[in-house]
Amino acid sequence: MRPNLLQRSIAYLAVNVTVVALAGACASPGREALPGIAGDAGSGGAGGMDASGMMATGPGDAGAGLVLSVDAGDSAAGDDGASDAGRAQVCTDAGCTCIRIASIGHEGIWGACGMYGDSTSAFETWLDTQSTATVDSYTTKPTLTPGFLSQYDVILLQWLRDVSDGGSDGDLWQFSSGEVAALAAWVEGGGGLIALSGYDGDGQEVTPLNALLSFTDFAYQMDGTNGSDCNGCWGGACALTGWDMSTPIGAHITQVGLQFGRSISIAGDAGHSPTVDCPCPGVNACAAHEDIGKGHVFTYTDEWVTYTSQWLGTSACISSSCTGDTPENAFQVPQFWYNAIRYASSSATCFVIQNPTIIPALQ
Repeated sequence: MRPNLLQRSIAYLAVNVTVVALAGACASPGREALPGIAGDAGSGGAGGMDASGMMATGPGDAGAGLVLSVDAGDSAAGDDGASDAGRAQVCTDAGCTCIRIASIGHEGIWGACGMYGDSTSAFETWLDTQSTATVDSYTTKPTLTPGFLSQYDVILLQWLRDVSDGGSDGDLWQFSSGEVAALAAWVEGGGGLIALSGYDGDGQEVTPLNALLSFTDFAYQMDGTNGSDCNGCWGGACALTGWDMSTPIGAHITQVGLQFGRSISIAGDAGHSPTVDCPCPGVNACAAHEDIGKGHVFTYTDEWVTYTSQWLGTSACISSSCTGDTPENAFQVPQFWYNAIRYASSSATCFVIQNPTIIPALQ
């Protein structure tokens, strides 16, 4: 557990937005070449985040993407500190939190520019300092007991294996049947589970993920998924389009970056009602969720939504000539995480994010 991720912050911002020209279609299969020049600027939005994570001014292409207008004059829902969706805000001398998140597994290291050319610092900083969430990070395997799980509202599954400082893939984590049963009972009782994949090249990473997901309708495949329009100005990411904006996960999303993830098959025989939020190009799902008892499970194909390059458009691989066509303009990554965490936390209205690119769900 990393102490620097134990900060607590509470920040509220009401955002009224206008959505202009939301569009997206399923991409064709296949992995395309990664050009080192700017792609189609028509996929841009209204402007991107600056280094502080706030919205930078600047024109975008209103033909596709989001054009947002912000009104910070209203108060945010849930700012009275009252209980919400069965939970009360927890306050200490360090501050208050609404959602308690455990990130389990190593963060990704193979983002833009390859190994160590990217980081997940923007994602981690946003969770710690710009949302009403508290995050504990476990990069060595914890034991999933009822007592451990009871500390959290949301569990985020990342790279479930030992990873050396040199980037070598170590042993896969092993979870006992008792740990799987404890996780299933925790979800049934109201816990929220988010799973990511796409961290390594051999596909073996899906083994511990699938063990933990065995009580759901979802299973990751040892394949490789990509979107379309791969672009050097996006750090090498490809656009995953085709989001169903009528679902709690796909709301207000036209595209996010993807780079060689794992598709998700849906069995449909676990007695639940799985929903595909975004199909993968060709086969299976790239994003899907289902309610299990009082809890919620969301599975996603890739880990590029955690990389700093995708949040801020900053990377050694992104040329200054790419102005206006960088990831923070092209993709709705903050919106993706707002939707995912809010869904996983039982639509808690006390969960808010200080970021004017976010379109809050209607209450």
